[in-house]
Amino acid sequence: RDVSLNHYGYSQDFTITGGTLTATHRFVCSVYDGTDLIFYFDGVNTNNDTQVINTGDGYLNFGQSIDISGGNLGDGFVSQYLLYDRAITQDDVSALYNSGAGCDKNAILADTCAGVPAGLPYTHVLITDLYNNATLPDGTTCYLGEVSNTSVSGVCSFYNQTTGLNYSVGSTNYFTATGTAVENSTINTQLLGAFPNVTAYNVEAVAVTTFNLTTAFTSNTTGAGSARLLLPPNASTSVNVTALNYFLLVANITTGSQDLDDKNVSGLYQTTFTINATNKYTGTLLSNFTGYAYHNDTGYNYTFNTTGNTTSFNALLGNYSVYVDVAGYSIGSDNTQSVLVDNTTKNLTFSLYSENSIFINIYDEETSIKILDNVSVIVSGNSSEETYYTTSGGLFVDNLTDGSYSIKFNSANYTQRTYIVSVADRSTQTLNAYLSASTDNVVLSIVDYDTATSLEGASIQQQRIVNGSWVNVESKLSDITGRAQFSFTIGTKYRFVVSYTGYTTKYFELDPIIFTSYYIRLEQIQTITEDYSRVDVTIYNTPQQFVNEQGNNFTLTFGSATGTLESYGYTLTFPGGSSAGAGVSANGETFAYTANITGASFGDRVNLTYWYDSIFNDNTTYTQLYLIDGAPQNGTAAKLKTDSYGMGAVEKGLLAMFIVLLVAFAFAVFGVPLIGVVAGLFLQAYFTYIGYLNIWFVVPSILIGLLVIVGSKK
Repeated sequence: RDVSLNHYGYSQDFTITGGTLTATHRFVCSVYDGTDLIFYFDGVNTNNDTQVINTGDGYLNFGQSIDISGGNLGDGFVSQYLLYDRAITQDDVSALYNSGAGCDKNAILADTCAGVPAGLPYTHVLITDLYNNATLPDGTTCYLGEVSNTSVSGVCSFYNQTTGLNYSVGSTNYFTATGTAVENSTINTQLLGAFPNVTAYNVEAVAVTTFNLTTAFTSNTTGAGSARLLLPPNASTSVNVTALNYFLLVANITTGSQDLDDKNVSGLYQTTFTINATNKYTGTLLSNFTGYAYHNDTGYNYTFNTTGNTTSFNALLGNYSVYVDVAGYSIGSDNTQSVLVDNTTKNLTFSLYSENSIFINIYDEETSIKILDNVSVIVSGNSSEETYYTTSGGLFVDNLTDGSYSIKFNSANYTQRTYIVSVADRSTQTLNAYLSASTDNVVLSIVDYDTATSLEGASIQQQRIVNGSWVNVESKLSDITGRAQFSFTIGTKYRFVVSYTGYTTKYFELDPIIFTSYYIRLEQIQTITEDYSRVDVTIYNTPQQFVNEQGNNFTLTFGSATGTLESYGYTLTFPGGSSAGAGVSANGETFAYTANITGASFGDRVNLTYWYDSIFNDNTTYTQLYLIDGAPQNGTAAKLKTDSYGMGAVEKGLLAMFIVLLVAFAFAVFGVPLIGVVAGLFLQAYFTYIGYLNIWFVVPSILIGLLVIVGSKK
C-alpha cells in the first residue's frame, strides 16, 4: 500500500516508490538530514527515494493521509518503532536491519537506545540446512543466553552480547542445534530436518541386502539391508537406488518434520518383460489380453491385463512359465510358453488361432509337398455343411460350433479323403491332410470281441510313414454296420488305430494290405464294478491297464468306515511273477506291489482275484482280467490272428480246406495218399492252434480223416 507522511499544519503528502508494503513484516526507515527525508526498505534505498519536508509546528503522522475529512489510515500496524536524535547513516540502517531489532525492549523503555554506535560487538548465526547447505527461510528462532531473535535472510544477529554464551537454533521442522557464540564472528549452524531409515525391496517384495542411496547432495551405502539417509523435512526427494545386478531405481521419499521414521523403497528389477499376441493365421497384433508370468525359481507370479496390444513389466531373471488369454481366441498349448530370461530385456510373442477353428494343411502323401492344385474342402457337422476352395495348400475355418466335423478333400488328381475333427469351445485344431492318387479300397468292420456285435461310431485312423514318421492319411467313424472304407496305395505299409468308448484301443499294421475287408475285434476294458451287496465295504485298485517289460505299481485297498471287515485277501498273477496278500483289520488296509511284467505275448492278461468276509457273512470272491499294453509288437502274426485276416469263419474254413486238399493231393501224386491225409489232419490242427479255425469246424474233418486211415489199413 502506498504510504504518506504528514507534518501536521504543514502537510506534505508523498508516495514511496521504492517498494510496496505487503502482508509481511518490512523494515522501513526514514532519516531527515535537515534538508531531505530519505527512505530505506529492508536496509536499502534502491531508488534514492527522498522528499523535501516543510518544517514547522504540528504532529508528524506515519501511515496516515491527512485530508479534509480527517485522514485515512494505512491498512496494517507498526509492531515496533525507534527514534534517534541524529541522522543515522547507511551503515547504521544496515546494522539495524541485520540485527532484527537494534535495541531490546528494556533499552527502549529506559531511553538508552540513542543510536547504533560504531564498533558495537556482535554475533551472527548463519542457519543452513544440513542436507544441501541452503540458507533457511526467515523466521527461524535463535537464542543467545536469554535473548531471542528471529533470522533474516538466514542470519540471526545479536549485538552487545558477551562472548562465550551458548546459543541454540531450532524450529518445528528441524531438530535444535546448539553451540557457543564467538564475538564479532559469523557462525555457520546446520540443522537436521530428516534422517529416515531406508529399506529397499525388489519387484517381488524381497528385501535387498546390499544397495546404495544417492540424492543430489547426500548418499549412503549398506550391506545390512537398511541405511539412514540425510534428507530435507516436509519434502518429496528423488533418490537413486542402485544394487548389484539390478537396474537403477529412482524413488521419491517423502519426509515430515523432524523425521527419523522407517521408509521403504520398492521396485528394483533385473529385466524388462514385454509380451504381445498375434493372430496366427494373419499375423495381426491382438489387444485386450490377460495372463501371467510365473517365476519358477522364486514362485512369484506377475499378472497382467492390458487393453492395448502389448504389455511390459519389470521382473527378475530366471525361468518362467508364461500364459496368455485373449478373448475370442483359442485356449490350448499355444497359450503357454516356457522361457529362460537371462538378459536385460525379453520380448515374447504368442501366436493364437481364433476360437472354434481348424487350420488345415494339405499335402501330397507321396512327396509330402503342399498341394497347390484346386482342392475343394467340404466341412460337415452339426446339421450344416460348407464347401471351401483353396489353391494354396492351406485353409483356415473358424466360427464353428462345438461338435464333431467330417472334412472331405476332393481334387482332380487325387482320390477323395476324409478326416474326422472334433471342435470344442475355445479350441483350435491343426489338421495335416494327406492326399494320394490311390485307387484301391479296404473295408474295416469293427465288432465286439466277445459278441461280434457291430460297433457304430468307432474312431479309425489310417496312418502311413511320411518323412520317417507315422501321419494320419485318413480318419473316419464306423457306420451303423460297424464298417468304414479307406483308400490305399498297393504295396504300401499302413497302420490303423481303432478306438471306441469302453474298449481297449487297438493298433495294427498291414504290410501290405492284402484283402478287401478285415474284421477288427475290440475288447472291453475290464473294471471292477460296484457290488451293491457290500455293506460298508469299499474296494478299489490301480492300474486298470498294465504295461509289458516294465514295473507296474499295483495297489489294492480294502476299506470299512465302521470296522465291519473280518478278513480279506488277494492273488495277482502276471507274465513273469505273482503276488498275494491277506489281512484281518476291521477297517481294512492297502496292499502295494510292483509287478514287473516280462515276456508277455498276445492274449496274456493280468489276473486279479480277491475276496473278503464281513460281520454280515457276505463272503465274496471276485476275479478280474486286465490287458497288457504293448504285447505283442505291431505287425506280428499273433496280432494278425486277432484281426481274423479280414475274413469270416466260412471264408477261413474254405481257405484252410483248400490248403489241406492241396497237401493231400501232392502226397497222393507221389504215391503216398495216406501220408497226405495225416499231413492234412496236422495242418487243420495247426490252424486251430493259432486261432485261425474254430474247433467246431475241424472236428468233422478229423473224424472223417480217422475213418479214412482206419479204412485204408483194413
